[in-house]
Amino acid sequence: RFIDVYGNGIYPCFSEKHPLTAEDTLSVKRDAFASIAKMGLITGTEDGMELLINELDYTEGLSTPILFRTAESGRRHPHIYDAEETEHIKKNMFSTDTRVPLWELVHHEDMLMFPYWGVSTACCPEIIDRVTLYSVLFGTAPLYSFFVKNFKKLKDVILESYKKITAVNEKTALLPMTDFEYLTDDRKVQTTVFGNKYRIVANFSDVESFYGGKTIAPMDFVMLEE
Repeated sequence: RFIDVYGNGIYPCFSEKHPLTAEDTLSVKRDAFASIAKMGLITGTEDGMELLINELDYTEGLSTPILFRTAESGRRHPHIYDAEETEHIKKNMFSTDTRVPLWELVHHEDMLMFPYWGVSTACCPEIIDRVTLYSVLFGTAPLYSFFVKNFKKLKDVILESYKKITAVNEKTALLPMTDFEYLTDDRKVQTTVFGNKYRIVANFSDVESFYGGKTIAPMDFVMLEE
């Protein structure tokens, strides 16, 4: 027997009050999302679910896993995080030592992926260049959540971030990710390819890098057509 806990997952439950099987639960969910699509609306869910990949257009939060978020991040989503929280997010979600595009390599063309609103693209202005670079490299969408009182402070960095991400996403959003590779031993320079057509080379280091005759500034990227 199974019970749906979060709205997008299937988890075992052995209570007689929950007699549905996994197949029953999936059938209900698929019909629900299909009815939304028939109304001409966009379907999405929080944190994604592979078993519903054909019924969903987008997911929010899959790229920023719940186990690594800061405390109460959902309720504090418009906040600018402090130095300690910023370091936590950088270490656990945006580190070149650990982050790899596993979902994107399988499902990039199937579902548009946004960050969790509690770990939005501009929640840590000190590392927004790093967060933006991952969105460019992995072909994921930005999400900006902030208080109106902070917009003047964030406006310029948000505009710069948005322009970089959308310039790439306009070309790669509907294409499969067909390659991912570390170009340096320290993993600071990485590359992805979309649809065997567009190559993104991202430089997460603090020194210039070079690829295909192009110079890549620190915390910047180049997009090449294969």
